[in-house]
Amino acid sequence: MITSTQAPITSTEAPVDPVDPVDFLTSLIDKLQTVFEVTRPRPKLLAKWTLFQTKLLVQYNQMHAKGCVFKTTWSDNNVNFDVVDTCQDIEQVKNAFHNWSHEFTADCSKVVRQKERNWHNRITTRNDLLFGRTKTKLGC
Repeated sequence: MITSTQAPITSTEAPVDPVDPVDFLTSLIDKLQTVFEVTRPRPKLLAKWTLFQTKLLVQYNQMHAKGCVFKTTWSDNNVNFDVVDTCQDIEQVKNAFHNWSHEFTADCSKVVRQKERNWHNRITTRNDLLFGRTKTKLGC
């Protein structure tokens, strides 16, 4: 089991804080790709994470089109983009996706009914399942 390794020369470039929210999600996928390259390439698993990212972006764009106002920049210093520590990185990326989703997928038209986070709560369950599958595949 690989737990801690220096990132290869093609390591993920850490986003300069704060960054555009969409760019931050892209950096998370890049981080996962780096982790998978260090352990062993996992194109199907990376595709599932990329699909998850796409779902978040679709919801973000739909809420933005509805007139919901979100922050224009985002930073999450909990993800270490400099070193590859497989199990810790997977956990950090999962938490970063969760935090991003909580901030940028709220439905402003449902605030009065206190249901603005329903979509986030449902997608968080999928995130947890994908995280569990990833941990199992990587032997964490």
